[in-house]
Amino acid sequence: MLSPTIDRIAKEGIKATEYHVTSSVCTPSRYSLLTGKYAGRCEEEVFTKAFPTDKPYSVEWNTFIDAEKETIFPKILSANGYNTAFVGKWHLFKDVYKEKFDANENYLASETDKKLKEMQADAVAKIKKCGFDYAASVVIANNDDHPLRELQYHNLDWTAKGAVDFINLQKKEKPFFMIVNTTGHHGPCLEESIDQPISKTYAGKIEGMEGLLPPRSSIRDRIVKKGYVPNFETISTVWTDDCVNAIFKALEKNKLDKNTVIIFISDHNRHYNKGTCYRSGTRTVFAMRYPEKIAECSSTDLPFQNIDLYPTLLDMANIKLPQSVKTDGKSVWDELLGKKPSTAMKEMFFEFGYARAIQWGRWRYIATRLPQPQIEMMKTGKATKALNITGKQAFTMPLFKFYPQYFDTDQLYDIATDPDEQMNLANDATLADTLQVLKQKLQKYTLSFRHPFDVMNTNEYFQSEAYKELVKKSFSPEEIKNNYWIQKKCY
Repeated sequence: MLSPTIDRIAKEGIKATEYHVTSSVCTPSRYSLLTGKYAGRCEEEVFTKAFPTDKPYSVEWNTFIDAEKETIFPKILSANGYNTAFVGKWHLFKDVYKEKFDANENYLASETDKKLKEMQADAVAKIKKCGFDYAASVVIANNDDHPLRELQYHNLDWTAKGAVDFINLQKKEKPFFMIVNTTGHHGPCLEESIDQPISKTYAGKIEGMEGLLPPRSSIRDRIVKKGYVPNFETISTVWTDDCVNAIFKALEKNKLDKNTVIIFISDHNRHYNKGTCYRSGTRTVFAMRYPEKIAECSSTDLPFQNIDLYPTLLDMANIKLPQSVKTDGKSVWDELLGKKPSTAMKEMFFEFGYARAIQWGRWRYIATRLPQPQIEMMKTGKATKALNITGKQAFTMPLFKFYPQYFDTDQLYDIATDPDEQMNLANDATLADTLQVLKQKLQKYTLSFRHPFDVMNTNEYFQSEAYKELVKKSFSPEEIKNNYWIQKKCY
């Protein structure tokens, strides 16, 4: 296998087959992980100004963390004696750095180097203000969004350095918590990144990182020797595993590995289902190694989400949630320990764009309700294609091909018999009662938000022939064929 260290976490601990994120793109998923709340509850001004409480909201890359209004769980851990650390991709505050750079600047120039170090110091300070004691190797947003073209690459060696440096500072007598957000399995394409100098980082040129991970020049050879083709996916897997292995080695070197919990998760699934409320977009990896508590080769089919990790981690640390802090998540620690039975009937709520969804047992129901201004754009011809679930006329996405029912306003799936969600049962008369139950369950969630969302009714325009014509125009094989990111599968 290409990921022996990540596989080790699952082999020496527990893996969850029904772990989900609440939103299937990075920013809202990370928001929910750290706050324990659905992203639609975001209180940061970028979100609240864009969506007044009398208007529907769209969850996208817009749910940032306001340090003054949100209490993230590392802040509580820190207040209870833990050293807390953040390393890697943040993507939870507005990027204010692009205006400080010319895209073609040489990152080695002294003035540019100075600005890069200032940018990194500012990002570290902002993250510490949110509640972390330590922050390093911060990737502010997606690598391909960096203001300098020369730095629009991944550098997992630098990520590993930030994590290992923190571990080397720890003492056995004081507990610690660290979150390491690697950037593999995301654009830009890693084939180009592993050919870059190891010293090229967001904080300018940093020497001395050689030897922390295996040489980048060995990655392609290791992939070929194991019978695979070097490409975006395989390079991402090997490089990420190298980074995780460096963390394991640092824990072992400092004799901290026996009593340290290691959890491996992702902020969303990828490829055709990213940015949707489909099960294949929200369901992702969860593996946890805890030698003192969790038996090797354990597995659970417990349905739970990233919002549940906030109270679960506090529960594991025997820390009570302050009464002033409200979360949507519930601790699943007893279920992971086997003290409580898991229940497949647990409800899970999801949101992305103007779509909301609920999974309950074998059923998943998705409702998309575009606001009136977006409907008028399609009615009046300002939009020449059907708008996607974020209300935008985006390029044709691969998911349109794999989910031809994407534009249906109401979708019902029996995931027990149709796990890939290919057959929309919302119009099946024999399931009318089931659909109504799911609508009522979803409405229970949507009514708890500040903003309106009409689960029970859809605009009649979506049944019109005019809308159906716009939907047809949204399927463009040529756009899929010619799109660079889709060709490379690095999105």
